[in-house]
Amino acid sequence: MHNAIGSMLRERLRLAAPAPLAFERGRIDAFHGFSRERIEYRGLEGDVISVMPLRLHQRRGV
Repeated sequence: MHNAIGSMLRERLRLAAPAPLAFERGRIDAFHGFSRERIEYRGLEGDVISVMPLRLHQRRGV
């Protein structure tokens, strides 16, 4: 279902189909209750774009 919605939106908005994207994973920083990993990829003009998604750790006894 997710792909059907994505295809419908791309067609309606006249967007290009998604293309594979090369990326590199960096260091992982651990904090109390969550961790963060650095991910980098190159933009269309060659600039480096960094993202740092957070991953919450499950708390015990909750």
